[in-house]
Amino acid sequence: MSSLLPLGRDGWGQISNQREIEVSTLDMYCSQNEIPFIDILKSDTQGFDVEVIKGAQGLLNARKIRLIYLEITFQELYQGIPRLDEIYRLISDQEFELVSFYKFYYLNRRAVYTNALFIQPQFQI
Repeated sequence: MSSLLPLGRDGWGQISNQREIEVSTLDMYCSQNEIPFIDILKSDTQGFDVEVIKGAQGLLNARKIRLIYLEITFQELYQGIPRLDEIYRLISDQEFELVSFYKFYYLNRRAVYTNALFIQPQFQI
């Protein structure tokens, strides 16, 4: 249970350590390291995935990301965690299409999270 977001009502455990870290964007990282495109963007950032996608707007606008694979959380494991519709809208607004949801994980008979794969339609998998 580690995240850039505070623990939410459905999260478990306790905070044992906190520290400040420097955060960058994918656009900046790829620019600084001369990475021209991303085949698969995998994001498992414990509720921070919307911020990851927002930090890749330049790459997304230039159609330089082919696939996005990310975790989608349905319960409030962290405060301010984005809802499924927010994540879906953000990715589909960039003309990505849903390929599939994968294994669902449950807690107390409710879906907690799953992974999803999205693709730019001009690319084939």
